[in-house]
Amino acid sequence: MRRYLIIIDSNYLCYIQKYALSRGLTYLGNNTEIIFGFIKSLLSLANKFYPCDFIFCWDSKSSKRKEINPDYKRHRHDSKTEEQKLLDAIAYNQFNEIRTFVLPELGFKNIFIQEGYEGDDLIARIVLDHEGLYNSIVVVSSDNDLYQLLDYCSLYDIFKKSIINKNMFLKEYSIEPTEWIRVKQIAGCNGDEVKGVNGVGIKKAIKYIKGELNQGKVFDSIEDSKKLIRMNRRLVKLPLSGTMKCELKKDDITEEKFKRICIKYNFKSLFGKEKEWVKKLIQ
Repeated sequence: MRRYLIIIDSNYLCYIQKYALSRGLTYLGNNTEIIFGFIKSLLSLANKFYPCDFIFCWDSKSSKRKEINPDYKRHRHDSKTEEQKLLDAIAYNQFNEIRTFVLPELGFKNIFIQEGYEGDDLIARIVLDHEGLYNSIVVVSSDNDLYQLLDYCSLYDIFKKSIINKNMFLKEYSIEPTEWIRVKQIAGCNGDEVKGVNGVGIKKAIKYIKGELNQGKVFDSIEDSKKLIRMNRRLVKLPLSGTMKCELKKDDITEEKFKRICIKYNFKSLFGKEKEWVKKLIQ
């Protein structure tokens, strides 16, 4: 039977719950809506990609990319209001509880975080190290930085319920997934505050790479920005140099463990109507 390796961009999955849920769930006075949504998402994934093994990759608070370029994600925190920062603190407490308590208590063994590295780096390391060992590798994320890995895996956006694989990527962009690194080098990344060549977005960067843009102002700008493009490669290529290998272990998930967590947080509905999903999760 076909078996999937499901690699979770865990910060992404948590943020999905942060913005999608407003249930006001609490446990002993503490918010638990993100924990609830996270577990429910795992059940949904286990149902969709059956049978499967789960791996959870998390961002580190510190960033080695900032050592390369101090402007990397520099203004993300500064631009937030005090109210937004307070809400973030409440959310991050749940992120940490999921990583350090909930997932281990459920019996998941492959929970990874490395000081200075992002979840994307760990995802890339695992994908590259396990290509060919599983029938199919699916990365749960909406981060297009991961397009560079599509030779070896597919990406699933759980919010949009959409999947992208190599063939779909080729049809959309007409370049190989490995060339996506050059696209990001040239165009940069607004979300990560990686500065690209002025006036050059993804479409123009692709035209340049394909040789369809070989003269004019935009072409000259790219040609004159070789130093910036070289520096950007260190920021956008996955995994970042120094990312350590992740040794995978066999999970020890049981129905009883799942039930205990649901009772502890008063998530009884998850152990009720979706019980069959739980059976798929533990097989």
